[in-house]
Amino acid sequence: GVTLDMNGSTFKLMDNQVNSSRMVVFEDCVDAHLVNGTVQGDLVGRDFSNPAIHAEWVCGISFERGSAYCSVRDVAVRDITGYGTMTRHGHSFNGTEAVREFEPGDLDAQGVAVPATNRLTSVGFADIRRFVENSGFIQLGRYLGYQGNPADRWSYRAHLYDADRNYLETVEGYMYRRLCPRADAAFARFTLLGATVPDSAPGRHLSVFDFRPPYNCAFINVKHVNVRCVGMALAGFNNMLVEGCEFVNCGWKLARCAFDAEDGWDMMQDLTFRGNVFGINPHNEFLTCGGQNFVMEKNVMKTFVWDRTHGFVFRDNELKRAGFRFGDLKRTGYPRIYRNRIVGEAKLEKAKDRLDRDYVIRDNLCEGGVTTTGKMPWQTAFLDCEITGGPLHARVVDCIVSNVSNRAGGLEIVGSRVVDSELGSSGVGEFASILGSELGDTTVYARQ
Repeated sequence: GVTLDMNGSTFKLMDNQVNSSRMVVFEDCVDAHLVNGTVQGDLVGRDFSNPAIHAEWVCGISFERGSAYCSVRDVAVRDITGYGTMTRHGHSFNGTEAVREFEPGDLDAQGVAVPATNRLTSVGFADIRRFVENSGFIQLGRYLGYQGNPADRWSYRAHLYDADRNYLETVEGYMYRRLCPRADAAFARFTLLGATVPDSAPGRHLSVFDFRPPYNCAFINVKHVNVRCVGMALAGFNNMLVEGCEFVNCGWKLARCAFDAEDGWDMMQDLTFRGNVFGINPHNEFLTCGGQNFVMEKNVMKTFVWDRTHGFVFRDNELKRAGFRFGDLKRTGYPRIYRNRIVGEAKLEKAKDRLDRDYVIRDNLCEGGVTTTGKMPWQTAFLDCEITGGPLHARVVDCIVSNVSNRAGGLEIVGSRVVDSELGSSGVGEFASILGSELGDTTVYARQ
């Protein structure tokens, strides 16, 4: 219930030689807000002549564990040696409960064990009392590290028991997401929907835990200027809004990103990134390495999204250039990329040579050429796009194509209209195909 109105003033970090510090921290805060001012670091006055002074973990503003319904609005963050703004999720509040052993089978509606060849149920009972009593929820997944899903499906079943281990009920859960058991639940067994047995090695096994990352928090109209390592570094959150923010001259040292969603991995959940503008930044601008359910709309930026970002959405953005990397269904999910203007090169990548599904991006205006990387068969395509200018080394389907040239590599054009272009293929083993398409003022040839 606190709003700190800076009234146009500046919080200035004294010149120092420490490698880690945080200027403004929201921790265990509810409905707390910082508005109308400047948070300024010591970048200008700091002495970097000592190589041991990296200063990467000096942060301007941080949302941390336990905070909910908090915001930073109309604030400038500038001259920070490390990260301008960030989030942190810390450690599980009530420790962890290992879930290591599984056997084939499931439980029926009465909690009686039944055989099953495509399901695995944990052996023994996991004690969840401290999580239910202190936090009111449990989470199932790998604890810390790079996390990831060691099972066949993200969904699972939690079978709940009382203190005397009498069966209560079965509820559906989702890896790493909060599941809220009934108040009298004391023990649990878990059924995984698939036949792949998770690794039981230390650091790789499944556990029950209760992370409390920042929840329902927002950065609104925050201007990041001259931030040395990362303008905004999100590392654990749930339901985060980033809206109307600016990034100028951010990320030229060490991590080298204007925006980076990375270290939270599967504890980065439900990001709305809307109406943000990236000015001139020397390296990466918008980078995501993991996370679940990110929605990016109406931003101006260059971007690269790795295949561990699960079920993301890009729409109505102006992208200076764009790279999207796709993995298998479990890893990448169902991304949707549509109605964007991509000014520079649009590149689609595969995480491995053969995926278990195909991916398309659709209804985009691609002004700087389109490229697909990876070996044939291509499992990525541009669908119903307008492609104008630059190279074409990709699979395009039902597109309008103009003023492109394929200077090297293969191509596949299906059901499209191509004008004022130069198409060919070169290189050993490259594939070139034009099927069911209309060509106008276009040269097609095979280079030797």
